[in-house]
Amino acid sequence: LTHEVKNFAEWKKVFDAEKPAAVVLMDDITVFGRSAVASARKEGIKSVSVQWGIFRENPAFFKTYADYWALTSTEDKKYLISKGIDVKKLAVTGQPRFDYLADAEKLFSRKKLIEELGLDESKKVIVLATQPTRGEKEVIEATLRAVKQLSGVQLVLKVHPIEEDFLHKKLVAQAGVDAKVVKNINLHELLHASDLLITAFSTTALEAMILRKPVITLNFTAGKEIIPFAGSGSAIEVRAPGRLAEAIGDALWNAGKRKKMFSKQKKFVYENSFKIDGKAAKRVADFIEKIMKKNN
Repeated sequence: LTHEVKNFAEWKKVFDAEKPAAVVLMDDITVFGRSAVASARKEGIKSVSVQWGIFRENPAFFKTYADYWALTSTEDKKYLISKGIDVKKLAVTGQPRFDYLADAEKLFSRKKLIEELGLDESKKVIVLATQPTRGEKEVIEATLRAVKQLSGVQLVLKVHPIEEDFLHKKLVAQAGVDAKVVKNINLHELLHASDLLITAFSTTALEAMILRKPVITLNFTAGKEIIPFAGSGSAIEVRAPGRLAEAIGDALWNAGKRKKMFSKQKKFVYENSFKIDGKAAKRVADFIEKIMKKNN
């Protein structure tokens, strides 16, 4: 509460000095975001939140605070409407940070990144996108064991931005696997250079699908998928650690399963990220301008 009050006061200073017509946020659910929305509302300033992540039954998104939302997809819009959010406050714009992926083939070089990371260009590149969850250790260990059973593959552990890499490096050393552990790297460049993404339920799965990569999701808790990556047929779900090596083989070399997965991914990507056309930022800007005109 102390942080929220302090942030509220700081935001008031900003608004008094700048006198904005609207405030645009990456989120409205952190203390920082909630304070901005509350302070703006008190000053009669409209707030617009540009979505991050994917909604659905994610506890982080059970309550929203901003006046308006620029949403990544039609599915996210349906979710917020189901939670009672007024449809007039919502606009599906697509995700601005995905705009440059429309030109991924021109922007990224697999060969260059392979060389920079010291990888073997002749081997398949598997990326494990980690998440700071209770089951993270089991996910990493299972992936290391599976990779150790296979030939012609190499593993890169992409550490979540809010994590340190101590655990990752320790587990790699214990497993005796020649895997790379990276953190400060362009995720999309890494995914572009990869042949397969493995994760638990990270939104990196959607980003991999945008780049036409096969995806494996690990669900060792036997719980329901938070986001239906596998339920939609767009990814292979593995619920038992001992089945991961087989799933990796299918994702990399089983032509029939790959074809089916890519076919499902096309629909999933559109439903969950709208258009990858390089114009999401413009649609967000147009939405903001519309709100400002409406409230002037």
